[in-house]
Parts: sequence; structure tokens; C-alpha cells
Amino acid sequence: MTLDGKLLARARERLAARREANLAARTRREEEAYAAAPELRRIDADLRGLVGQVLDLAGRGAESAVPLEQVRQKGLELCAEKAEALVAHGFAPDYLDEIFVCHSCRDTGYRAGGEMCDCLLKLYEEEKAKELSTALQTGERSFADFRLDYYRGEARECMELTLAAARAYAEGFGRTPPTCFCRAAPAWARPFCPAASPKRCPKRASAWCI
Repeated sequence: MTLDGKLLARARERLAARREANLAARTRREEEAYAAAPELRRIDADLRGLVGQVLDLAGRGAESAVPLEQVRQKGLELCAEKAEALVAHGFAPDYLDEIFVCHSCRDTGYRAGGEMCDCLLKLYEEEKAKELSTALQTGERSFADFRLDYYRGEARECMELTLAAARAYAEGFGRTPPTCFCRAAPAWARPFCPAASPKRCPKRASAWCI
């Protein structure tokens, strides 16, 4: 599926704003927890120090196996001490963990290997819906320039049927048209139904039921 660069940029901006909001929330939690339990600051500093030790030992090859295990054990002990301190002061044991909305990609929008994550695709679809809704409200779009390449899989099959039905309804629109009931799986596509060939369907007799 070809993506619109402008809409994808908007979706990425929203994802970036989400990351910033979560980082700010975690910073507030950190300040709150440190104020209530000062020992947490020391524990976190020790944990950060272990990261440097791991990186140093990793470059030594096989000879670092024992030291690495010792560092790992020390890390587990510090994590347990941290969780105990949090609980002792009324916080959840994972209160200072990083905050993510999507744990599959950690709110980056892409999984390992560069594959786009569903969370970014969902934001993209929402931006596409906004664009579509705005276009309809300003009268810029109708089924005359409806594009099926926006859809894929079952959604495309559904919209092919919707397009065919809407065009048939517009072509046969008479003085007493029957009601046209539309029920579409992609909810954001529903606003397109009343826009079906408006030049052919007089505004005086809107018979769409959505």
C-alpha cells in the first residue's frame, strides 16, 4: 500500500508528541518517588553504573563470562531493592519503568527490522480519515474521484461494493428513491456515502441511512 507522505508525517508527529508526553510523565514520577524515597536516587545511579560495566566487559570476549554474571546478579539485587523501596513508600514496583503506549515498538513506530508498527499505521489511518472528512465538508470530494487504492484486503472489497452500490443508486435516483442503507466496516468511510455523485442526487431528497 502506497502511503501519503504528508499524512505519514502528521502521524509521526503525533507519535513523537506521545513519546514526549510519556517522558514528561515518567520524569514527574521520578521526582515524586525521589522526594518520598531518597534512596531510590542512589539505586538508579548504581544501575546506570552497571550498564557501563556491561559494555566494558562485553568487549573482552570469553574471559568476561564470570564478571558479566556477577554484574547481572548485582543488577537483579538492585532491581529488587528498588522495587522494595517503591512499595514501602506506597508506589507500584514498576512505577519508575519507562512508559510506552505500544510495547511492540516502544512508541517509535517501527519494529525491529524496520517494519512499520500497527500503532503508527493506526495513526496514519486516523489522519487519512481527518483529511477525508475535511474534504467532504468543503465539498472537494465525491465518488467521482473516489480512489480504491487507499484500501487493502477486505476493506478494499467492502469499498468496491460500496462504490458500486452508491453509483448504481445515484444513476437510478428518481422522484421517489428508495432508502439506501449503508453499513461499512471502516467506520471512517461512512461519510463518503452521502457524497455519492451529489450532482445526480438532488439535495431535496436525501434518502441515505448510515
